[in-house]
Amino acid sequence: MERHILCLQIPSFGIALAQTREASLRKRPVVLAPVHTRRALVQEVSWEAAQEGIHAGMTVELARRLCPSIRVVPPDPALVRSAHGDLQQAILSFAPKGESIRPGSLFLDLTGTQRLLGHPVDTAARLERELTVKWGWPSMMGLAANKLVSQLAATTLEQPSRLLSIDPGSEPQFLAPLPATLLPGLNRTQASRLLCRLDDLNLRTLGSIADVPLDQLESVFGTAAGLLHDWALGIDASPVRPLI
Repeated sequence: MERHILCLQIPSFGIALAQTREASLRKRPVVLAPVHTRRALVQEVSWEAAQEGIHAGMTVELARRLCPSIRVVPPDPALVRSAHGDLQQAILSFAPKGESIRPGSLFLDLTGTQRLLGHPVDTAARLERELTVKWGWPSMMGLAANKLVSQLAATTLEQPSRLLSIDPGSEPQFLAPLPATLLPGLNRTQASRLLCRLDDLNLRTLGSIADVPLDQLESVFGTAAGLLHDWALGIDASPVRPLI
């Protein structure tokens, strides 16, 4: 049976929650950061703030210099946990199986739901409308035959309230131009070492990695070569784990 895996991401989830509670924060530059320290680092940015050159990891002081009108909201972990629980409940009527990635992000397994719910693209569109209209949470969604490609599809979208569907068989064409820095599933130490080696070999896109024969990748990357090769080709058989 053809798989249909949807990756749902509500970007800057903490900011999205603050904007639903306070109308004055909507459609303006907002960052999430501690407010009681001078050296606070930005944790999340709204789309409008990103257009001003602000990014996560930047100091709040620098963010204010780049955009004097920016609003800073403090993190609220309890609110985020509660809202993520609400999100998990909201998706149950759209998909029998879902897997939590992080607060505001989920995988949904729509495989086999077409007879009951309609085409997966239509199901995703209905879910996007409900999240936006009912909850005020603009989302980005990727739909593909596996978790890896669906997550990359959602990640590459530039604006919320968008859906990108990758048809089976078109994964290599979609993945080829994407930077190797988007490779998932690595801890920070592994990623730094692997990406540095890929850069040394001028393998900076997933397409360039996919073009290298597996035996040549193995001579350089050892046991990591197989996984690296599969990722570059969009191969991923991992199941969607049930919500806990």
